[in-house]
Amino acid sequence: MPKLLVVLGATGTQGGSVVNAYLKKSKWIIRAVTRDPSKPASKALEEKGVEIVKADINDYASLEAAFRGANMVFAVTDFWATFKNPASQAKLSSGQALGDYAYNVEVAQGKTIARAVATTLDTLELFIWSSLADVSKWSKGKYTWVRLFLRQFTVPSLLDIIYSARSVYHFDGKAQIWAYIQTAYPALAAKTSVVQLGFYADNWKISPFFAPHQTPSGAWELTYVGSSNRLLPFVDTVRDTGNIVVGMERIGPGKTVLAYSEMMTIEQWLRILSKVSGVEVNYRQINLEDMERIAPGGLGREVGESGLFVEEFGWTGGEEGILDPKDLGVATTSMEYYIQNEDWSPLFHKKL
Repeated sequence: MPKLLVVLGATGTQGGSVVNAYLKKSKWIIRAVTRDPSKPASKALEEKGVEIVKADINDYASLEAAFRGANMVFAVTDFWATFKNPASQAKLSSGQALGDYAYNVEVAQGKTIARAVATTLDTLELFIWSSLADVSKWSKGKYTWVRLFLRQFTVPSLLDIIYSARSVYHFDGKAQIWAYIQTAYPALAAKTSVVQLGFYADNWKISPFFAPHQTPSGAWELTYVGSSNRLLPFVDTVRDTGNIVVGMERIGPGKTVLAYSEMMTIEQWLRILSKVSGVEVNYRQINLEDMERIAPGGLGREVGESGLFVEEFGWTGGEEGILDPKDLGVATTSMEYYIQNEDWSPLFHKKL
């Protein structure tokens, strides 16, 4: 009898990769959860035979219905959707940082997801939570924003300051959700495996921080905090996430996996890019203050501190017992293959 896989974020990169991987497996029915079943991405999935269900990760009742009968659930939240949404600015409390607001929204969404998935324990075999390292924990507070919730005529107490200390929001939110699941829903935690996605190879399309740019002299460079010789777990999210999740399903719950395609330095990545594109791209190290000037409003610091954390503590913060794709018997995409199969002409302003 076919099993039911329910996927959140099915029209995104992670969830979409999971859907594509399981479409190749005949013994699975795939249910994609979306806020808008009428959008083209949802219709495209429906045409492939995916069941489309309307639900919202902010709405418990809709999620409970969407997860009903699931044997496996893949869940991911999106900090950046809230952070980049102009409407979020009007929702900030007095003195509240945008990153703090996006963090709170993401954690609330994660708790709602966990509560809904926990209702499926009679049928559920595996819950896969897409998370990241707890930066505040593993850096022992070194990379920590001290967030003060300032309200009119109110001074925050010491307790407010202690409990509002958070570091790289887009890492820590996901980690806090996993910590919450372990505490609030131990039976669900026992059926859970955690996947930590590495550094997106296509970040150059998403953020100007990770895209090479041309200097006034005509040279091309990539600027970022930290050394170009640090190792990063580059991941071809579209090609490899789903296959790694299949590998995780094969070995069952109770594991944490670092999902990456190839481990290499930024310098090595740029050398491949230069060879493939015919455009020499060099690295120039900048500091956190430079990042904040380039992208004020919290974005520069958010991205910069995540880079500094990774350089000092590694992508997973030094957590022990984390598996990688090789442990799952999963073959992944080389970065040379990824770079060779991307269209770089819009970036370099010429046909390659």
